[in-house]
Parts: sequence; C-alpha cells; structure tokens
Amino acid sequence: MKIKKTSSFILLIIVFLSVSSFVFAEESKQESRLIFSPLMGIIKSNVEYTSSYTNKVEKIKDSGALYGIHMVYARPQFVIGTLGHFSSMDHSKESGYLLTGNYFFRHKNSLQPTVGFNLEYLNVHSTLYNPDVSPLQSMEIQNQIFVYYPTIGLLIKNRFFQITPNIGYFKEVVEANITSEGMRVGPTMRFGFHKKSYADLDYMAVGTKLELTISHFVHVDSKFYVRFRNNESRHFTTRNRLDIYLTRKFGLTAKCDYFEDNFETNLFFYAGPAFVF
Repeated sequence: MKIKKTSSFILLIIVFLSVSSFVFAEESKQESRLIFSPLMGIIKSNVEYTSSYTNKVEKIKDSGALYGIHMVYARPQFVIGTLGHFSSMDHSKESGYLLTGNYFFRHKNSLQPTVGFNLEYLNVHSTLYNPDVSPLQSMEIQNQIFVYYPTIGLLIKNRFFQITPNIGYFKEVVEANITSEGMRVGPTMRFGFHKKSYADLDYMAVGTKLELTISHFVHVDSKFYVRFRNNESRHFTTRNRLDIYLTRKFGLTAKCDYFEDNFETNLFFYAGPAFVF
C-alpha cells in the first residue's frame, strides 16, 4: 500500500512538472513562474472513534514530525498548486496529497470572475496498545478521507492585495476501519473484532482567499472556508502561506494549515526554502 501511494505521488509530480514545462515552452513570452519548496515541520492530530468494546467515544491525541513537497505554477490566467506530505507520530502515520487550481477570466481587470477546484486525499493509520485501550491487547484504526471541492468566485484586486470571496460544493468520502485482536483470556486471545464504516457527505461551502504583497519580496497567501449541511455542525478549514524572497530566484516559505471534519482535526506547520524558476 505504501509503494502504491508513493508511486502515485511521484506520478503526480511528474505530470505537474511536465505540464508546467509544456506551458513554459509554448508561452515563454508571458509572465509565469514555478515555485518548488521542500518542507519539514510538525503535525498535531486528534482522532475520534467509537469503541466496539465499550461503545464509548474515544480520542487519540497525536503529534510528530512532518515532511512535504509544495509546488505552485502561476500565470496571470491561472494558478495550479500541489502539496504532498507524510508524517510519523507517536501512535500514527499520516500521509496526504492536495491538488488545487484556479482560472481567472478577464485577468487584466481589477474584477475577475474565477473558477477553481480542490482535490485532496488524507490517510491516518493509528496503532494503540494495551495501556491506551485496556482491556484490549491492541487496536488499529485507519481513516481515509477523499475530498472534491469545486468553487466559483470573484477576485477583487489592486496594486498591493487581492481578495477572492467564493462559494462551492464540497464532497467528502470517509472510510474508517477499526480492528482489534481482542483481549487475552488465559493463554488465548478472545473477543476480537473488525468494524468498518463509510460516509458519503455533501456540503455547501463559503470561503475567502486573501493575498498581500509587501515591498515586492514578502507575499502572504491566506484562505479559509466553512462548510455546512443540515443537522451537522459547521467545519472550518484554513490554509496559510508566508513567502519571503531573498533574491528573485530564492526565498523562504512557511505554511500553517488546519483541517477538521466529523472524525478528526489536523494542524500542520512546516517551513523550508523556496526555489523560483
């Protein structure tokens, strides 16, 4: 499974770079840039599940090192970004992939209608042992989240900043598996179980993106959205990036992202160099 996920991410990078190279070759006269950033940082994760043994809601709080690769290809007409990350925490291993895109109509005007999309995959695999799940010997929990999020919006810009309010349809598919070998009774293991759940959820989402440029070498990119549906609490997501360019081809970048849904929350913080091509 790990090999398959790694191969998928490598393929994503190859496709991303191939498309970018093609566009560079065909339209090199126009303004464009490709930003490549290897990142490292920390992750904090909270996962909730219902124990089949106690029938109670249990929580896993976890944290650990985070590693990723972030790429952005930007032109006046459109922006494409991708982020791949993985982490190893105290109880869990996490991996995720994100692909985003936005197209701007009338890109030379101060008011620009836009369409965009977000595709995301998140996998969290947790292993707990007797001290945390007593009287069970151990328990494994795997959550997989798939997200598809198209949007429409209006970009409003001036010389130093631009803001893009938007609305969209948010599709989330969650697959959860909980497995335990049970508890030790004498020399044998008994009362093992496997529980699988599946949720296919549809939301409406409202959000805003804000970009700010200071003195040509400091760039702030901040976006957030809130999604909601009947008979369910609202869920908040935000993605923030700070770029400080030391030269035209090199800089430093820092990202802070937060994601929540019915079953878990994740806080990501990472930083690294930014190479501009």
